[in-house]
Amino acid sequence: LNLSNMAASTMVIFLVGIFLLPQTNANPAINYACQPPFHEYGFCNTSMSIEERLDSLVSTLTIEEKASQLQARSCPAIDRVGIPFFCWGQNAITGLGPANFPIAPAMAATFNISAVHRMGKAIGQNARAMFNARTENKSHGYTCPGSVVTWGPTMNLIRDPRWGRNFETPSEDPFLIGKYVTAWVKGSQEGEDSRYLKTIVTIKHWVGYSVDNYDGPDKPGPNQGGSDRYSFNAIIDDYNMRDSYTPGFQMAIEQGGARGVMCSYNEVNGVPACMNANITTILRDEFGFDGYVSSDTDAIWSNNHHNYAKTRLSAITDGLRDGRCDVESSVGSENVYAENIAAFVNNGTLNVSYVDQAIRDTFRVRMEAGLFDPMQGQAYININTTDSADDDVLKASKDAIVLLQNNGSVLPLKRNSKVALIGPFAQALQSQAEMANGKSGSVVAVQGCSVTGTDTSGFDAATKAAAEADFVVLCVGSEESVEHEYHDRTNTTLPGVQVDLAKAVAKASKAGVISVVSNRGAPAIDTLKQISPGILLAWETSRSSGPIPDVMDAVFGLYSPAGRLPYTVYPADYINQINFFEMSLTKPPGRTYKYYTGSPLWPFGWGLTYTEFKMSLSKAPSSKSLPMSFSIDVQNTGNMDSDEVTQVYFMPTFTRSDAPLPIKQLIDFRRDHIPQGSSATFDFTVNATQLATITSTGKSSVLSGAYKIIVTNGVENTIEIDAVIA
Repeated sequence: LNLSNMAASTMVIFLVGIFLLPQTNANPAINYACQPPFHEYGFCNTSMSIEERLDSLVSTLTIEEKASQLQARSCPAIDRVGIPFFCWGQNAITGLGPANFPIAPAMAATFNISAVHRMGKAIGQNARAMFNARTENKSHGYTCPGSVVTWGPTMNLIRDPRWGRNFETPSEDPFLIGKYVTAWVKGSQEGEDSRYLKTIVTIKHWVGYSVDNYDGPDKPGPNQGGSDRYSFNAIIDDYNMRDSYTPGFQMAIEQGGARGVMCSYNEVNGVPACMNANITTILRDEFGFDGYVSSDTDAIWSNNHHNYAKTRLSAITDGLRDGRCDVESSVGSENVYAENIAAFVNNGTLNVSYVDQAIRDTFRVRMEAGLFDPMQGQAYININTTDSADDDVLKASKDAIVLLQNNGSVLPLKRNSKVALIGPFAQALQSQAEMANGKSGSVVAVQGCSVTGTDTSGFDAATKAAAEADFVVLCVGSEESVEHEYHDRTNTTLPGVQVDLAKAVAKASKAGVISVVSNRGAPAIDTLKQISPGILLAWETSRSSGPIPDVMDAVFGLYSPAGRLPYTVYPADYINQINFFEMSLTKPPGRTYKYYTGSPLWPFGWGLTYTEFKMSLSKAPSSKSLPMSFSIDVQNTGNMDSDEVTQVYFMPTFTRSDAPLPIKQLIDFRRDHIPQGSSATFDFTVNATQLATITSTGKSSVLSGAYKIIVTNGVENTIEIDAVIA
């Protein structure tokens, strides 16, 4: 989206959930084509294949009608043939309508793919309910509510901790991203009626997008263009493209069946993503994608500042022919497709076959959603209630909490104590803390300082409260004003004077401090690691600024946190070691756990619990060759029920000179609840294809050599198994 402040998009989603709940005067028929008297058209004939029906549609529509359908946020009705108004633009990242799950990296931190599937299912339910309830044929600025299309999930790589949209995407790991988005897509698109898509999920942003608007000291390199997304050229070699940037998309398409893709603003190797034939070859030809592609807002023309397409004709041709971008999205600006295609086709300067292909792509997914079939007998037509998914949201919120540090087992805190919450998010957590602490306890909340700014006038009250409390909980972190769409960070430490507040409070407290961190991206909390023996990562809710309130239940031991980091938490100095605009993950000191050679504050996959687990190899593989099967026994030997996350990686034990190799790479994981004193046995199978790596030319290859299969909980329990590919 072309938003300078994500508050606008957040509020839009909120308003959709409030005001577009099903209404009594809704008429679902306004959404469906082929209603009498138009049902005799060939494209309405359900005895024909979809491709045959598309042939009929293409031959029926005029060029002016075709042009009108290749635009978003919405397409007008074609009354002549009974095709209704259609909405494309409906954002859904981690929620829609009344269902609002935690932010994407928090959902990934659950390492619970079924939770992501349930989120997708709730979004699909709400999309259909809102679609059926739609009563007006118009869009509203940046949204077009009442659609079977979702624009989301976002699935770009968390490449650098300074990117402003890290809160919107799941992970730094392509495999975890792929598993996450596959579950999201299947949960949303698949439903009770296997004949039709419940929704049309649009994954975004294709591809190499992780620069929004950076005004820090780093400068783009040679040939990288400007420092914002409208002018930046992401230079990505074949290895990094296929190793890190595209695998998640491939999984979402091949395994999840995603039917929509949004292309991004940035250039990729000198060509805008929405006009890039080489990138499209990967998406369409290699991954077999035959759904629709939409541009990001105004990416084809109005906001495309790359100066690649010099004229409207070249922009349209490059978009339709080379980029295979079927729909141009625009808001309040010229839609170069809708306003110019017909004239260029009529004067012979634009090949109509490019337009017809786009019509086929866009109407294929609309037909797959049942919108050109008789309404009678379609299960989704009866969906008239939205789902807040309260139980699923609550469980996901608790599952997302990551216990980063618990030196001396300072957590959980003793209930019914005198507790001081101190920091910018103290008041947001006070109510939940009071309930979790118990009736005989007390909780005071002192702000101390704001999230940003330099005002320290609240320090005295904060240190006084700290000195008087049995326990002190620092409630610090980031918020939307610090990092959001079109606003990248220039540092990754706690903003404002929060570090100074933390030091002052820690010095005043007689019992030390624990920290609850509200985060959107990956915070560099070096100081907290030094002064706070207990640290909980509490993320941010998707509806409002502030940490997940249920973190306070974990603080007081009402449940054991068991989330795992979906990205590396780098030290504050990391950003001084690598240029923000460097797209290579392998260039020293490296990016992500796969290539970073430094010492992180906490590594990918890290997360503690309040209990103790013992891991053992209960059934070893019969040989070192692949495929191999083995069983892992996990026993809860501590004094508290808890979930445990088991992660499986491969690690090459050899080197090569022609291309990089990952230090290690995630290939499987699972999350399970194991009560105190109980154990569980988990079976794993590893195939040779899971150990594939990328050549210097971007080809996937299973290399001969010795490997380690590493099974770990991300912290202290690790089992290594030798594997050999001959």
